Amino acid sequence: MRRTAYYLISLIFCACAENKTENDVDSMYIDINSAEGFISGEAIMDTTNSAIIPLESDKVTIGYIEDCKIRDNNIYIVDGGRRELHVFEINGKYLGTLSHSGKAENEYIEISDFYVTESNIYILDNPSRKILLYNNKYGFVSAIKIHDY
Repeated sequence: MRRTAYYLISLIFCACAENKTENDVDSMYIDINSAEGFISGEAIMDTTNSAIIPLESDKVTIGYIEDCKIRDNNIYIVDGGRRELHVFEINGKYLGTLSHSGKAENEYIEISDFYVTESNIYILDNPSRKILLYNNKYGFVSAIKIHDY
């Protein structure tokens, strides 16, 4: 069932990716409620547990959201364009930014993934093949080189 939804969403994105001019008009209608094998629109956009949280935008500018996680009532947002990890309280208050992009031992080339504990932030950097450990004040602690994964 999930696979079908992913195919449908992929199809829609592929259809939108074509280069068209203003005068080109192309439309496609899919009745997902009656199509066999498809899930309902309500299941795709379940908003029963959703909320809009305005973030303190005067403290930081986020260019491209690459990842977002919530842990211990904090929101962690990876800005892929700037290679930064922004941290907000669950109410939207800005707490700080982890920004150590570079090629030094204590820096990452990109934030491929991250994991947050009560006192540490782990950054997986695929290009440099290492995991970096930062404390909750965004200070560098250590780096572990990954040889095989």
